[in-house]
Amino acid sequence: MSPVKSLAITAALVVGCAAVADAAPIARRRAINDSKAATSKRAQSRRVTPSESQRVRSQRTRLAASRKTAKGPRTIAKSFLPRWKILPKVTRKRPGLLFLLVDGSGSMNEEFAPGVKKSESVAEVANDVLGSLVERFRAGNEVSDRLDVVALRYGGDEVGNAFEGSLAGASGPIEISKLDTAQVDSVERQDDEGNTFTAKAWLTPGAPNGKTPMRKGFGEALGAVRNWGRRPVGNEYLILGVHVSDGKFTDADPSDQLGELQEVARQQGGKLVMTNILLAKNGSTEKPILFPTPEEAESFDEAGKLLFKLSSPVPESLARQLGKGVIRPGARMMAYNADPEGLEQVFVAGSSSAIE
Repeated sequence: MSPVKSLAITAALVVGCAAVADAAPIARRRAINDSKAATSKRAQSRRVTPSESQRVRSQRTRLAASRKTAKGPRTIAKSFLPRWKILPKVTRKRPGLLFLLVDGSGSMNEEFAPGVKKSESVAEVANDVLGSLVERFRAGNEVSDRLDVVALRYGGDEVGNAFEGSLAGASGPIEISKLDTAQVDSVERQDDEGNTFTAKAWLTPGAPNGKTPMRKGFGEALGAVRNWGRRPVGNEYLILGVHVSDGKFTDADPSDQLGELQEVARQQGGKLVMTNILLAKNGSTEKPILFPTPEEAESFDEAGKLLFKLSSPVPESLARQLGKGVIRPGARMMAYNADPEGLEQVFVAGSSSAIE
């Protein structure tokens, strides 16, 4: 099987995993509900004296204190990004915005699966997603401009446009129809059945080098959102951000930049969904964690905890689409220690799957 699977196969896997994983939580919930019902009936069968009530409260206090001591204080901050129930639909009159922010530091040249470099896998998944969006919005020979896209890559001390070919000189978001007409290289690909097809390469792996100016990258994304020329006026609209990195920033914490981006979006009527993907370190044997919860994030390294903080809670509408077995209470739009398959699954969820 190829390291990066087609979007259709990924969607099927997500739904399949959800169906298998959902049985256990349902059984647990039923058992809990039955237990609560039995407890309630027992409580109604006798009166509780004031002394008994005080003793129960004291026991609960001691139990809560012991749990806090055993687990330690929680260090994961509450997300400053809201959880949306329903995401705005994208239309020609109310277009959405997708911004891709890609780490281009030197470590992205490393492998994170046998024979698969991080930079190559990210470019391949991004091109797959953009290709699927172009076809989704195609009507006859034209592509409806229901979405604008900006792609940024940061590395060394620079942040720049990540598009190639005739789009290399693009400044700010572009209409998705321009992807369809762009003069870019093509690559030969194979699907899971071994069939060869030709795909456009709007993004390439580039030449990863230097440091990781993550804050500067988020600053450029903030500027793209603030100065977006086709922003709908008077209506709610959708903003999707997908950030892929493999480590810690080398300039400064980007939290304030994302906080300002969220505030700009809110003031302008936009609903922002921010997805962060932390790629596996070279030679890592840790299991990838997709859509992690706050409890899981407690065990993350420093870079993982930061990106968890910068990730949106999974929107309710998207959670229903992905399934209860995949999305648990408190889950966020993130992948930790992602391998090629995890990269694709969360990248797709944060971009094309979020567009209704």
